[in-house]
Amino acid sequence: MKSLFRKTSGHFAVSVLIAIFLVTGILCFALRSEIAAVAYPVVHRGNVLVKDGFLRIEGVGIKTASIGYVSGTAITIGAPGGPLPCVGLAAGAAEIGTTEGYIFSNDAADFTRFTWQLPDDWIDTGSAAELAFEFDVLEQRGGADITIDVRFFEYGNTTAIYTDTITVVDTTPRGWATLDTNTLGSDADIGPGDTLIVEVTGTTDDMDFYLYGVRCKYRMGIQKVESES
Repeated sequence: MKSLFRKTSGHFAVSVLIAIFLVTGILCFALRSEIAAVAYPVVHRGNVLVKDGFLRIEGVGIKTASIGYVSGTAITIGAPGGPLPCVGLAAGAAEIGTTEGYIFSNDAADFTRFTWQLPDDWIDTGSAAELAFEFDVLEQRGGADITIDVRFFEYGNTTAIYTDTITVVDTTPRGWATLDTNTLGSDADIGPGDTLIVEVTGTTDDMDFYLYGVRCKYRMGIQKVESES
């Protein structure tokens, strides 16, 4: 009788443990499902959550590309840029090893052209201040300021969506020159990941300059982007 009692008690204890295990599993599954149904953002230290569908990261992203001379009609450019046929470039240096590349433009008929893919992690809020292009320029005119025309095209489109100028004061040392108006970021025709065609040329025949590179400065973040047709 005592042996039977022990046997029955053992089975009862095992049954209780199994029941507890099953109940715990069901509760965990239900809780997990409840959590999964709520969109909890993962916000790291220093980040700011914005409610308009994107996660804004404090700080500025920079994409920089050097430019090198190949011929009067060709250049090299680093990613995210891509070379396009150019016109009438006077001279320059190839980007090879320890030799820094650049192109020399000395005529209004000279055109430097390249593509540029906008970063996928750029937050497009329609604000001019959150996307800016700068050009590494050294003026070569001597005795007067120079003005350089810059035009931006959507890939596959021959009509400029944005035009601007760069003004370089005489005797200014080589450096990053900003666009004079600098409102490309507020253009409604561009978005993260878009590919632009950039065209650079002097406004007149005496607007001589060296161009060493280009860079894009932008507000970093994660943004839902609607698919394009």
